[in-house]
Amino acid sequence: MKQYDPKAIEPKWQQVWQETGLYETAVSSVEGQDWYQLAMFPYPSGNLHAGHWYAMTGADVLARYRRMQGKNVLFPMGWDAFGLPAENAAIKHGIPPAEWTRSNIADMKQQFGRMGASFDWNKELSTADPDYYRWTQWLFLLLYEQGLAYREKGLQHWCPSCQTVLANEQVVGQANLCERCDTPVEKKELEQWFFKITDYAEELLGDLDDLDWPEKIKTMQRDWIGKSQGAQVTFPVVDTDEEIEVFTTRPDTIYGATYMVLAPEHPLAGEVTTPSRQEAVETYIAEAERKNAEDRSGQEAGKSGVFTGAYVYNPATEKEIPVWVSEYVLMEYGTGAIMAVPAHDQRDYEFAREHDLPVRVVLEPVTGEEQENPQYRRSIVAVVENERGELLTLNWGGQMGGRLFIGGGVEEGEDIIQAARREIREETGYQQVEHLAFTEIVHHRYFAHNKQVPRHIEATGLYFRLQGEEQDEQSLDSYETGKFELEWVSLEQAGREVEDPLHQYVFQRLIRDQVYTGEGVLTNSNDFDGLDSETARSRIVDELHTRGYARAAVQYKLRDWLISRQRYWGTPIPIVHCEACGIVPVPEEELPVKLPEDVEFEPTGKSPLLDREDFVHTTCPQCQGAARREVDTMDTFVDSSWYFLRFPNTGYDQGAFDPEAVQRWLPVDHYTGGIEHAILHLLYARFITKVLRDYAGLTFSEPFRKLTSQGVILGPDGHKMSKSRGNIINPEEVIDSGYGADSLRAFLLFIGPWTEGGPVSMEGIAGVYRFMNRVWKLLQAYQDGNWFDSVDNQSELELQARQSMHQTIQKVTQDLDDIRFNTAIASLMEYVNHLHKLKSELPPGNSPWIWSESVGVLLRLLAPFTPHMSEELWQQIGQEESIHLQPWPSYDPSQVAENMVTIPIQINGRVRDRLTLPAGSSEEEITERARQTDRVSGELANQEITRTVAVVDKLVNFVTT
Repeated sequence: MKQYDPKAIEPKWQQVWQETGLYETAVSSVEGQDWYQLAMFPYPSGNLHAGHWYAMTGADVLARYRRMQGKNVLFPMGWDAFGLPAENAAIKHGIPPAEWTRSNIADMKQQFGRMGASFDWNKELSTADPDYYRWTQWLFLLLYEQGLAYREKGLQHWCPSCQTVLANEQVVGQANLCERCDTPVEKKELEQWFFKITDYAEELLGDLDDLDWPEKIKTMQRDWIGKSQGAQVTFPVVDTDEEIEVFTTRPDTIYGATYMVLAPEHPLAGEVTTPSRQEAVETYIAEAERKNAEDRSGQEAGKSGVFTGAYVYNPATEKEIPVWVSEYVLMEYGTGAIMAVPAHDQRDYEFAREHDLPVRVVLEPVTGEEQENPQYRRSIVAVVENERGELLTLNWGGQMGGRLFIGGGVEEGEDIIQAARREIREETGYQQVEHLAFTEIVHHRYFAHNKQVPRHIEATGLYFRLQGEEQDEQSLDSYETGKFELEWVSLEQAGREVEDPLHQYVFQRLIRDQVYTGEGVLTNSNDFDGLDSETARSRIVDELHTRGYARAAVQYKLRDWLISRQRYWGTPIPIVHCEACGIVPVPEEELPVKLPEDVEFEPTGKSPLLDREDFVHTTCPQCQGAARREVDTMDTFVDSSWYFLRFPNTGYDQGAFDPEAVQRWLPVDHYTGGIEHAILHLLYARFITKVLRDYAGLTFSEPFRKLTSQGVILGPDGHKMSKSRGNIINPEEVIDSGYGADSLRAFLLFIGPWTEGGPVSMEGIAGVYRFMNRVWKLLQAYQDGNWFDSVDNQSELELQARQSMHQTIQKVTQDLDDIRFNTAIASLMEYVNHLHKLKSELPPGNSPWIWSESVGVLLRLLAPFTPHMSEELWQQIGQEESIHLQPWPSYDPSQVAENMVTIPIQINGRVRDRLTLPAGSSEEEITERARQTDRVSGELANQEITRTVAVVDKLVNFVTT
């Protein structure tokens, strides 16, 4: 019997596939059969690590699957070759970036070959190739001509380690770190180039709704674009001609604005400051500018500030309010100025309390749910604290509202304090209490379980301290007697267990000192009292608009895309600077502006290109006088913002893309890559596509029809692979150890849902290798053709074999359509087990037709996952044409329909989706497949699952916090 030997099989078939051009894209095909499968191209670091393998193997399986379905597949690969890592590596090793990059590309291309990846290498491109970046420069000129590229001076994010500016999107976390090197980012004033992505903000936001993308990624983009609807309000500066513009999403709270705060960088911060406050303000601003965003947004930083001595006129109250400067206001958000409403914004409240500024309540909270035919009454909630810091509660049990504070109605002739004292006395027997504080009125809607009536109440929370432990007898109504237990509990327990929204609000306001920030009913707001927030917003803006102080406005958190970098290894910006003509674009016929390859590339804070006088000094295209080239290079995300348009026509030299080829192949049918590109690359690619639609003839608005993001591969210990942890598993070493590429491919896709990732282990790879050997041995047994003299139940066994085969085809096909590689491989493992069992009951020699059909289907189903072994075994059983050119098996619905069930998927008892799967599927399989549906995975993304209830053939319910 032949032994399974990946070291012999895999190089053999890799050479055959390369020599025969097996994976080259057909020039022509049947209309509607073209399929563009694209994986995000890698940076040529020199090594394909396990993460690369995980991403590319999944994409390769999908490409192979579509080919076998009869699609003419375009599955290209290229290199995102510019960028800082090449420069940093060149500095470290003394190798020019171009040489280092080309060497790495050659190494990685060879490694892709060992993976068995089915790329069409005729379509290969590199963003560092002049034939490519010529068109990146053309793209820049197009944006410049349309007013979408501009140069502007201002404070920019500067990485002192990388010695270059960073776009907003490249500054990560509250600590404001460089995404590449984790160095704290500073601010530096520089002239930089920007793309006007904000012109497309609304379209970028709106078009997300129709994309077949993971909800999590669409949510991340929506949050990054950050649309806010509100009002632009003008506050005149008292005794000057200056005005300060404020954008607010809450004009319904303007009557509560008791002071204004400017960011330290605000251009009017120094202008409005009075002479007596000038020194203090200048000192504060200088200190603030030295801090990063994390320092400025910290708890204590939010309380720091300095009074300017100036006042503005609140156009709503028609009163003067003071102007402060504080580092908790950032220039990049809104207008860099806020109207501070301390009664309804926690940070404003903390600041006001620190600086003894007035707090004016203008919203009464609304809690609970609307009731039909409610009773109306005035009520109180009393919170009583003892000297041990415990709170007095009434435990009514789960059916009667659970743990509550003391509550009741205000009787005729009582004020709220009298009513609260009476309720405390009647329900608890305590009389010696001191009143400390109370809340604003709260509008609460609820069903009173103890009296079985719906109510809408106006409630006030009151805070008391117990002055004596003496306790009289309770005075309870009949419906209260024996219904609750008096219990003193800690603040932490009260916060956890008091769930009623009114009582919880009173707790947060009086005990936790949290202000109300939600929607409500207006109060202390002149003619707008009694209106709900939504109604009041529009009416207040309308009224202020008639007086010239406000207008409805929309703002976006999205900022224009900073694309210039003070580094060498990138696409040169095709601009010259002429003293006579100013900024002049390089004519298109002079492109590409080539990047010199022999430069000194040590980071100095200025572009290395400055030292190449033959590059810098040039002639102005307009006046033919002396001029200087732009020495900044483009952000590498510009290179990758359009590369998918180049792949169908990499040799085209009449433009960035061939309109006919793009019309044929685009948008990309299925794009795969890491979620780390959810904002930067994917947002930029969408923006550039829309620009090219508007100004360069594209006929579509979105570049990628479907997007799938694979998860993250971890080391055997469950942590991210790193040298310091010693948990790296090198794919090359796995192949060389004898397990081969196919075992690694199948293992990576078997460890769990592809969208979630998981830990890699040698034990797991060995387990899949054993499965590969079982397949191999099964095929050797089939070729041996053993038989029994007779098989009593042959017809029944053949029927079972056909049913199992069709069920497996159906399951694997559905799983590949849904990108559930792990369950597809599990089904194949089950099928191999079935065939091994069948072999002992119905040998191949007794039923050659059934066995020929079964093993043929098995190998074709395995082919996308294990291409080398499948090809070898396909040839061994007498097939001449490549297995990868065979049609995908189809199943007979009559063989599987009676074995399928459709069950509801619930989240907290509410149906969110439905799932069709084989009857009798285990609870584990039901749960796993339910979690992977797009709708459910999106809804569960930001929730914690506390319990899962799976009932075989019936339902699955995820209970979340």
